[in-house]
Amino acid sequence: MMLLVKIVIGVLLLILGRKLFWLLVGGAGFLAGTYLSTLLLPNASEWVSLIFALIVGGLGVLLVMLVQKIGISIAGFIIGGMALSGIASNLFLDVPGWIFFVIGGIIGIVLTFAIFEWSLILISATAGAWMISEAFTLDSMVKLGLFLGLLLIGIIIQFRMKKSEN
Repeated sequence: MMLLVKIVIGVLLLILGRKLFWLLVGGAGFLAGTYLSTLLLPNASEWVSLIFALIVGGLGVLLVMLVQKIGISIAGFIIGGMALSGIASNLFLDVPGWIFFVIGGIIGIVLTFAIFEWSLILISATAGAWMISEAFTLDSMVKLGLFLGLLLIGIIIQFRMKKSEN
């Protein structure tokens, strides 16, 4: 069930993340919730982990409704951090993952403030590509290639949607 939820949310973020930025924040919360559930509830069933992740994602949506820019910045930090640490681990870089997480998170925050619309496209496409590629058990280089291919597709689709609105 968790696999299907990740893929569906990933596809929605990949294609519609800019338009549905509340979904972006909810997706970031869901990602954080799945990660936290493995840390805080290591022996929990898949259903408990799914419910925990959905609650954290729901809190992210509530946050974005209350304080939009802060919510987007938090999502940018989480997604930027997860993306850079994921890429680094697939490249077998021998540096602690948290360093890449913090650097990627800072890049994500900077992007959200510097170029808000474009950062929504980049961050949501990154989140969607990451969720989809992480849903499958693949060789690390194949997974990296899938991630980068999906990222490019998501950016192109969202860019064309933005361009057609203008």
